[in-house]
Amino acid sequence: MKSMSDFRDVLQISKVTLEACLLEYPIHSYNKDVLVDTDNCYRGVVEWKNCLGEMLVEQADYAPYRYLTFNILPTDIDEVIPIFAWNDSDTDSLESIKDKIKEGVCCAFDYNQE
Repeated sequence: MKSMSDFRDVLQISKVTLEACLLEYPIHSYNKDVLVDTDNCYRGVVEWKNCLGEMLVEQADYAPYRYLTFNILPTDIDEVIPIFAWNDSDTDSLESIKDKIKEGVCCAFDYNQE
C-alpha cells in the first residue's frame, strides 16, 4: 500500500522543484500553466518555443510510475521522439526526484537553444 505522507512529500517537492528550476531562466522564454493543483494531484504544463512539457503527480492505480511522470516532447518536428521522459519508482528518493526534474527542465531549455 502506498503511504499518503510519502505521496505528499513527492507532490510538494515536485511542485517546488519545477518552479525553482524555471525561475533560473528568463520568464519570457517559457509559459507555465498549472491545470490541477490539489492535495491529490498536480498537473503542470510548460511551453517553450520548440517543445512542450507536462509534469503529473498523482496516486494512479494503473500507471507506469509510482507518483510522478515528467515528459517533454518536441513541437517543431513531425516525428514525436521524447526530448525527456521519466517516471518515478519505489526506489527513488526525494533528492533523486529533484535531480530528474532539474534534468528535464535543462533538457528542454537546451533543446530550445539548438
